[in-house]
Amino acid sequence: MVRDPATDTKTLNAAESRYLTADEVSRILQISKVTLRTWTSQKKIPYCKVGRSVRFNFVRLQEWLNQREMKPRS
Repeated sequence: MVRDPATDTKTLNAAESRYLTADEVSRILQISKVTLRTWTSQKKIPYCKVGRSVRFNFVRLQEWLNQREMKPRS
């Protein structure tokens, strides 16, 4: 039986707790690491610090992207 990842609570919980590195986020968003560093220093993108490292919560990053989605005109 194939599980639907969108409705599988284990998959959702794993995604919620997933933290991405700056390298991963820059690849996903297709932006340079310099741009990502600028956005974090300007607090334009949600992130958290773990020691000296910056990490990005997968779910919060998706929410941030969804808020920036442009809606088509009617």
